[in-house]
Amino acid sequence: MNALQTAAATITAVATIAGAGVYAADTRYVTIAAQQQAELRQLKRDIKRLELKDQSGNATPEDRAFLEFLKREAEELTE
Repeated sequence: MNALQTAAATITAVATIAGAGVYAADTRYVTIAAQQQAELRQLKRDIKRLELKDQSGNATPEDRAFLEFLKREAEELTE
């Protein structure tokens, strides 16, 4: 194998490994982003449920405290 073939083989190997690494990182990012979006949707549902309970006058002090906690959690996820 001459020097040109060796260089070409090395470049091909490096590009293949780099491409696989980029694909894996991209797939992981998409998975994490989807998980965060699902968590945010659930938080919003829980927040709405507690807000409705509070508006109807049926919320306990614990419900109100938990509502504030959930709002902070949702805020952190959107930052």
